Amino acid sequence: MRLRDSESLFKEKGARQFPQGGKEMVMDPDELDGMNLVPGQSGSFDIPMGLYGAVTGNQWWVDDDGRLHIQFGDDPDKLLTRSNNAYIKLSFNVNFHGTEGEIHFNDTVIRDWEADTETDVSVTKSGHYNASTGKMEYTVTVTSTGHTSNVTVTDTFAESNLLTLDQNSITLTPEKELAESGNYTGTDGFIRVIKEMAHGEKVTITYTADVNESALEPNGRVKGDDGKNNLVVEDDEGDEDETTNIVHEIKFSDLDKLTTSQTETADGKIRMSWLITANTQRRASLVGSTVSDRIDPVSKDIMKYAKTDGKVLLHVTGTDGEGNTYSRIIEVTPGDDQGQESWIWTVENIGEPQGTPLSYSIAYDTIAEKQTDNTAVKNDAENSNGGSDTGVGAVPGTDPGSGDTPPSIVTEKAATAVTTEYID
Repeated sequence: MRLRDSESLFKEKGARQFPQGGKEMVMDPDELDGMNLVPGQSGSFDIPMGLYGAVTGNQWWVDDDGRLHIQFGDDPDKLLTRSNNAYIKLSFNVNFHGTEGEIHFNDTVIRDWEADTETDVSVTKSGHYNASTGKMEYTVTVTSTGHTSNVTVTDTFAESNLLTLDQNSITLTPEKELAESGNYTGTDGFIRVIKEMAHGEKVTITYTADVNESALEPNGRVKGDDGKNNLVVEDDEGDEDETTNIVHEIKFSDLDKLTTSQTETADGKIRMSWLITANTQRRASLVGSTVSDRIDPVSKDIMKYAKTDGKVLLHVTGTDGEGNTYSRIIEVTPGDDQGQESWIWTVENIGEPQGTPLSYSIAYDTIAEKQTDNTAVKNDAENSNGGSDTGVGAVPGTDPGSGDTPPSIVTEKAATAVTTEYID
């Protein structure tokens, strides 16, 4: 672009772009047609000089009148006169006033430009259930193509009692200026009108909704379209996009598993005790769901479920929110032909008032054959309403040469802290 000294400290020589005998150049706004530089911008830059190094310490800024100032740094005359390939590369923001214009780089180099004024808006949405809070957590991302105005985001829940919007949870990132009118928040959805969005800008809207677990079908399935909500985004040019988020199932339970002890039996085998904990948050009753367990394929040759009178028994204790406990011994349904490698229990009422959510402790034993070396054994537990875990234990080995038995090894695993961001 053509730059000239506003105080006549130097003059351009012919078609050259750099000053002679001065350190500052100024471009006036009248060199641009249909645009102006945004005041208040500034920056620094180097001028590469090939084998001669670079002119460093150069500064640029735009003053309040929209004039571009370029101030050169160390010894520009000495270096610039040595090179015929020196150049300045700057990036700055401008405001456009029309759809076409000219830029005057010098008296003979003039370039036409056109501005693409097409606009568009698009939207995506995702959601997941947080068992520790009992809420659905949603993330909406609105993207602007071109400069858009009055971008209206309308999010509407299905007409059901499953989801209730937490009206204080709506957050926009980055924070944006909203239109004074047209914004709405209710228990069944919201409207937000973003006044301006720049080209390529993304605005993220997050919010939560309370879940009424009693409105769910067994196993956490959502009834019909109860979990459906629609999202529409539209700008003042009529550009529009929409998406639908559907919650088909809510896994509101949790499950952990660990080994608690092991002893040696009279015939030299190892009896290992296991404990499954489930539904610690007691968001809803697990009655009607299933808890199942399976000995891992790598362990089934040396470990089977312990039996009493030919039956695999679970010692089940349930605790309600008031601290009341209910206990039963349950004969489980075998999950395989012999009932030694897997089982399944359809959770039933164990004495609690109908519909009372309980947390469960489920204890059972396995019998493992000793191996020459210490051997890890695993089995996997799962609840159909959500949650699964793998329990790992160690069967002590025997050294045939000495007959010594190494000390037994017990492993334990449990969640000690649960938040929406992490689990310890």
